[in-house]
Amino acid sequence: MILDGAADVLVRGDRRATLGAGDFFGELGLLDERAGRSATVCARDGLHTAAMTSWEFKGFVRNHPDVAWTLLCTMAARLADTERHYAPAAGV
Repeated sequence: MILDGAADVLVRGDRRATLGAGDFFGELGLLDERAGRSATVCARDGLHTAAMTSWEFKGFVRNHPDVAWTLLCTMAARLADTERHYAPAAGV
């Protein structure tokens, strides 16, 4: 989770988003250690983060359903954005 500062999200070298305080990344790797990386996150000046191990994260999510819901909503939005970005153009 980003506590302060900003970070850019790059997919195949293209900047797709900028994350700031309260945003998070790396959740797929915490949920499934077999998952490959889907993006690269590059820190900007003054980035401060908090981190958890996968076993801490899984227990935290189980005990905080509001966090689980936020994760699901964020992951669904990211998947939809990816599908829109990489979907073939209409009529192609």
